[in-house]
Amino acid sequence: MSDPQSPDYHLFLKGEPEALVGKTLLASGLKRVDYSADWCKGPEDWSHGTIVDVDEPNLTYVRKDDVVLGTVVDYDGHYTVEHEDMETGEITRHRIKDMLLVDQLRRDRWWVDG
Repeated sequence: MSDPQSPDYHLFLKGEPEALVGKTLLASGLKRVDYSADWCKGPEDWSHGTIVDVDEPNLTYVRKDDVVLGTVVDYDGHYTVEHEDMETGEITRHRIKDMLLVDQLRRDRWWVDG
């Protein structure tokens, strides 16, 4: 059950909350994409269920995408999650109450890249 892909992983974390330290958290989110550049995939290159909205005159679309929330770096009753902005190199830290994080995993809103 210590496998992050296990459907009961959230139950494992209730007993072993420190096991999440060093793991990366992901969430499903929405991403606005400017597809005017030659290298970028247009909306026709994605499956129908992935594209949420298309603004053809402005060459943009919104698609469902996996979003990296960050890496869990500490646990003290709250999880400390660090995320590095790839463009600026800036690192942000967030503290997330353990019960909230486990609940998001249980509801399949967040998951662990293990």
